[in-house]
Amino acid sequence: MSTINSNGQNNDRSLADELKLESERLQQLAKELKKREEADAEMRANYPYFKEFVYARLREQFDKELPELPDDLEAYAKEVGAVPLTEEFLKEIVGVNQRS
Repeated sequence: MSTINSNGQNNDRSLADELKLESERLQQLAKELKKREEADAEMRANYPYFKEFVYARLREQFDKELPELPDDLEAYAKEVGAVPLTEEFLKEIVGVNQRS
């Protein structure tokens, strides 16, 4: 592939050179990914109850801050103007999540 450097000179790099550079870049990315996977595995091994702890704390916080739901959820839903979920709405939500 032909490129022009900052001095205005034409640098001819072969396809093999370009592929070699890309291969080196991919190898570097693979090394970084491996390090991240190892760190994730270490975290999971060393802190197996961390997720449970976080969920328990969030549940405690929600229980303190949110009002208790009534026993008759259908009546409550009608009272606050809720409408049933439709297939179109669900498809729209899925479509929005896929675009994000």
